[in-house]
Amino acid sequence: MNMHRSVLAAVTIAAALSAAGCPAEEKKEKKEEAAATSAPTPPPAPTAAATAAPTPTAAATAAADAPLPVPPAEKVEPEAAKAPTPHHTWVHGFWHWDGKEYAWHAGYWEDETAFATVAPPPLRVERPGLPPNATYFYLPGYWHWNAREYLWAPGHWAVKREGWAYTHPYYVEEKGHWLRHGFGWEKEDAAWKKRYTPGWDRQGEVWVNHKEADEFVKRGEREGWYKKR
Repeated sequence: MNMHRSVLAAVTIAAALSAAGCPAEEKKEKKEEAAATSAPTPPPAPTAAATAAPTPTAAATAAADAPLPVPPAEKVEPEAAKAPTPHHTWVHGFWHWDGKEYAWHAGYWEDETAFATVAPPPLRVERPGLPPNATYFYLPGYWHWNAREYLWAPGHWAVKREGWAYTHPYYVEEKGHWLRHGFGWEKEDAAWKKRYTPGWDRQGEVWVNHKEADEFVKRGEREGWYKKR
């Protein structure tokens, strides 16, 4: 009977303690909660910085500062094999940069005795940019009379041809007509020297009529090709 009462009393005491909670355990839990609350929040993990997209102006500047690609190989032009008459000169075709890619400007036969009926327009100011590499030099654009009107032949980068000289086309007025002198690439022989040495200046690798050279100087067009020797 006494044993039964002892067991019952122990059970009653345990139940009371369980309901009231253990002071030591409660104190420990509160400390842990306080420590967790006061602990500093760790900073977020660093992320890779986003690269800003280049602006159109920056992209254009970078493109202008970069050398052009090397032009494709010149096209074979079968029509260059035979001149229509003895006074026709073949003007070689060439690749020119149109701002996005190379475009082919076809060659043609030029009648040296033909003349234009009106004066050519002013030469266009060109910005050739940087050469593909050190072997290239710039041949400035010119106006070509096609028997009806003037057509613009754009400037282009080219490599020097051994034994040949590049004479920039120039129109001279004669009795109300304009006769062309200079036909691009011409054989640099005795006849060529007789025709062009007087009155023509060599600017870089291009032979230019001295009157036209003065115009280039006045316009300040020295970028890319014009270098006084």
